[in-house]
Amino acid sequence: MSQPSLLSFIKQLYKEKRELTILEITYLIIAGISFLVSAVIALLNQALGVGLLIIPFIAFLAFSANLIVWALIKMLLEESIKNQGSNLKESKKTPLSLPAKVKKPVVRSKQAKKS
Repeated sequence: MSQPSLLSFIKQLYKEKRELTILEITYLIIAGISFLVSAVIALLNQALGVGLLIIPFIAFLAFSANLIVWALIKMLLEESIKNQGSNLKESKKTPLSLPAKVKKPVVRSKQAKKS
């Protein structure tokens, strides 16, 4: 027996340590299934079906908030990594200290010149 493609896809994401993607897929699955269930219940009892629509709404809000926060964090991290890279390039261009062997000018005193 073969595994369903969604389950194997989720296992592959877990092996790749992409838990955030798994969480987002879970939110979408919960929103979709609960929407379908509440739609069927609304055919039988309209008040109960409309009341149950809060579940997919909350799941979709959680998915959206998760997606927005993830995008903001990713943008900030990429920007800070880019800034660190440019700072490293600039520091390599300008030396921080003098070379090891520096020739000092020889200064002779007036007395040494006379003798």
